[in-house]
Amino acid sequence: MAVTVRLYERDPDFKEALIYEFQKKSFALVEGHADVLVVAADYDELMKGYIRDLRGCADRWILLVSYMPDMCLSDAYALGAEAVFEKPFSRHALTACIERLTVEREFPRIDRVYATVKVSVRTHGVFTVTNMGMGGMFIENVPLQVEERIYFRIQSAFMPHLEGEAICRWVRVQSDNGRQPGCGLEFVNVSPERQQAIILFMNWLRTEAV
Repeated sequence: MAVTVRLYERDPDFKEALIYEFQKKSFALVEGHADVLVVAADYDELMKGYIRDLRGCADRWILLVSYMPDMCLSDAYALGAEAVFEKPFSRHALTACIERLTVEREFPRIDRVYATVKVSVRTHGVFTVTNMGMGGMFIENVPLQVEERIYFRIQSAFMPHLEGEAICRWVRVQSDNGRQPGCGLEFVNVSPERQQAIILFMNWLRTEAV
């Protein structure tokens, strides 16, 4: 079954370019209810309820913005956005994001991103994060004990910087049905500034790490 997309973009040239990309992926553009709503709006429209009037048109929705005020990400996610793309952006990343969302369409919306990034854990070394949510992350093969606290850092020239404290809440000692051993960590001592950093990093995973 073709992926259905409803598109709101008032710039005719950019709209035509997006339609071309969607057609290459065999997405079906519709005017009614869709799998994914892709909507362009500025921050003022977001806060005036423009999005509230549209988001019932689709199971999932993605926001395109021309500029990104500090509170735009957190406010957009509070309204249920799956990803926020700031222009100019990779059209390949946008279509990949739509494909990911439609694979997940049979499941309830979850605030978790599945991607692979390297994380440095103080006193333990460098390991791999395979998924992250607002509350924590899963790190493969890190030798931690339940209730152990760690300081982590994710830093690269190609991604936003993220660091902070976390506590190990559970451990998978060995592979289980194809899932790697590792630890589930909960972020702790999360200040408002750190929360914004987590939101920014997760949005990068959704819109760039594809």
